[in-house]
Amino acid sequence: MNMGSTYGSIKEYDNAINCFLKAVKYDPQLAQAYYFIGITYRFKGDEGNAQFYINKAHKHDPSKY
Repeated sequence: MNMGSTYGSIKEYDNAINCFLKAVKYDPQLAQAYYFIGITYRFKGDEGNAQFYINKAHKHDPSKY
């Protein structure tokens, strides 16, 4: 998660997404990772994938996302 956030902050969005995907591979219930994937896709201008992953975050933690 930290590595993904670091990549995102320097606008290396593909690397960030890969790191967040690794996080959900190890913990499929990690809503924060799905949310960060969605936000990163939004930064890339890909609203379809952004909404898909933000919805997954909401599914796993509806009170927060």
